Amino acid sequence: MDYYAVLDVPRNATQKEISKAYKRLTKVFDPEINEDMFRLVNEAYQVLSDPAKRAEYDARYDAIAQAQEELTEPEEALRPPLQGDHGASVRIT
Repeated sequence: MDYYAVLDVPRNATQKEISKAYKRLTKVFDPEINEDMFRLVNEAYQVLSDPAKRAEYDARYDAIAQAQEELTEPEEALRPPLQGDHGASVRIT
């Protein structure tokens, strides 16, 4: 889960920006109406508002993102090789 996306702040957001986003979202999501989203906003705020937890979260998130990037192959590598006569000319009529 991307806590920055949950709070709708950039990854380089200041503590003030994180707090402001949290306060805005707690007004939007009523815990009695949308309990899951309210819980998620609180969870994101608890992590991103604490410098030590945020640093740990960023390190883990970056490691996961890098691993996923390394596993993703370019689209061309996934295409099967062309079949047919190698070097033969093709005649289109």
